Amino acid sequence: QSYPDKGLENNNYCRNPNGSTAPKAWCYTTDPSMRWAYCYVPSCVAPCVDQTTSMTPSTSPSTNGSDPATCGCDTVLQADYRGTISTTASDTYTCQRWDSQSPHSHEYTPQSYPDKG
Repeated sequence: QSYPDKGLENNNYCRNPNGSTAPKAWCYTTDPSMRWAYCYVPSCVAPCVDQTTSMTPSTSPSTNGSDPATCGCDTVLQADYRGTISTTASDTYTCQRWDSQSPHSHEYTPQSYPDKG
């Protein structure tokens, strides 16, 4: 379990599974001609606080003081987001399920990133 709690199981919701290579939540799309795209996930207004140290801002995806069901913390590149947005920023594309390898194969599966959301 390299990346636990990423929210990839049984859904096509916008996520940032490894929280280090993308600046915000994104998804693979169901359109064969568009591999992936960023999603519009609102940034949390409340400060993100690391629940283990009570320091702000946090560098770990912990959201005491924000709601991961409705927003993502910019300080962790929205890796904490666990809401249900499933379309890209322009609403042009529907997100592909994370447990699907079609139309786009990828490594971000629920098996590879368990408990991510």
